[in-house]
Amino acid sequence: MVEKKFNEEYFNKNEFFKEDPWRFGRSPYELNKYQRQIDLIKALISPKKPEKVDSILEVSSAEGIFTQMLLENFENAKITGVEFSSEAFKRSVKNLEPYGERVELIHGDIVDYAKNLKEKSFDAAVMSEVILYIGNDHSFTEMNDRVFYPVANSLKLGGVLVIAQIVDQKGYPEEDLSKTPIIHSYKAMLRDQPILKKVYDEPFFEYKDEEDQVFNYELWGFRRVDEKVEPNWKWRK
Repeated sequence: MVEKKFNEEYFNKNEFFKEDPWRFGRSPYELNKYQRQIDLIKALISPKKPEKVDSILEVSSAEGIFTQMLLENFENAKITGVEFSSEAFKRSVKNLEPYGERVELIHGDIVDYAKNLKEKSFDAAVMSEVILYIGNDHSFTEMNDRVFYPVANSLKLGGVLVIAQIVDQKGYPEEDLSKTPIIHSYKAMLRDQPILKKVYDEPFFEYKDEEDQVFNYELWGFRRVDEKVEPNWKWRK
């Protein structure tokens, strides 16, 4: 059996070796990226008001920085967060303790946990910079059957899936995994889900002061549809 490259030990030692190593809670670049995802959820879930959103799934909730922003922007929502790294998970439990029962945190791999997701149970789901890590250790078929479909199927009709993903990242261990053809293959896989309709797709180029470079990330939005009612839709940008 081939050892996973991005296993839990990797994340504990390299991604979350200390508290907030990537300045998720302080960097204008990171906070702006999070806010864009929140704004997209609000825009796509219209005419439903933010206070009507009662359930959000966050895949890779890390230390709970984005989770906290979701809780503050969707004041009546319960957030279910799934996090792979035990170090990040422990910090998220502490960071989100004030929110009490509004947060359910699960330490585990979304590939294993997704089968437990209930059909049509979330108003929204977010996956912020996570798909390339999952995809490195799993085939496209596994990504489709064990991640994308169960996450999409857990959305209520009209619910939205919002994904942010860096493209063509340079100088990092993820460099090869973030190449445009690979990332766009995942996007095509999501687009071709019969229960999802792609409704938003935009690139952003932003400078991150802490690392003195410009990053390219894309923001995607998908809506959960009833394939029996909308069997022949086509995406047009």
